[in-house]
Amino acid sequence: MIRLSMNEVTTYGWSFDEDIANYVNAGYEGIGVCRKKLAMFGEDAGIPLLVESGLKASSLSYCGGFTGGPQHNRQARIKDTAKAIQLACTMDAGCVIVKSGGRAGHTGNHARRLIRDAIAELVPFAEDAQVDLAIEPWHVGCIKQESVLNTLEQALDLVEDIGSSRLRIAFDTYHLGFGEVDLKLIEYAAKHIAIVQLGDGSAPPTRTQNRCSLGDGIVPVGDIVCALIAGGYTGFFEVELTGPDISYKLYNDILIESHNAWSGLAGR
Repeated sequence: MIRLSMNEVTTYGWSFDEDIANYVNAGYEGIGVCRKKLAMFGEDAGIPLLVESGLKASSLSYCGGFTGGPQHNRQARIKDTAKAIQLACTMDAGCVIVKSGGRAGHTGNHARRLIRDAIAELVPFAEDAQVDLAIEPWHVGCIKQESVLNTLEQALDLVEDIGSSRLRIAFDTYHLGFGEVDLKLIEYAAKHIAIVQLGDGSAPPTRTQNRCSLGDGIVPVGDIVCALIAGGYTGFFEVELTGPDISYKLYNDILIESHNAWSGLAGR
């Protein structure tokens, strides 16, 4: 069953409880939970509030960063991801979104080996907890800071190499929708995708993300959504918008605009 969710990054200035109340009022069925927001509100109070609201946690983010570096001790990040898996199990989240980590001074191949080894170590935890690990490829403009996995092909190679049903992909239209988009590959990949995040932009990211309202940018969001559905994807579509081109808008306006844009996409 295809449903619409909103990621808390979009309404970063609201608290966890404000997000829940406003997402429900705007007609969303899910919430992409931000670990930092939930921690600030308190897990003991936040998880029951989420259950009572009727919203489904479509994802829990972020964790990862397995390539090391001054701010990312590799073993500490693996332990933190295991902790996120347990939290996702407790709150019945659809998946945990994992960022691989930037290049951190490594060659691309070595960085990807570090990522594979970390994921292979974490997969048994995910299998025991019955939680999907969703590895998220980011646009190549973010390679130094966030992710050395930059294409859908690289994510598919990792998922198919490890071969666990609990290792899947977080597909973000903002990161994977610029340039020449291979809709046939997206349709094929649909069976490996745990969560789809909807974002648009007027230009690819260079260092930081700059998303705009759905339909205002150049990402072929509608074509991508159609390819995913054709490939059998039936999970949440989770809106994630952040950056200067969206920052001037009121959060409630973003919720309404995004819901209206989704209605147009879903009705294509």
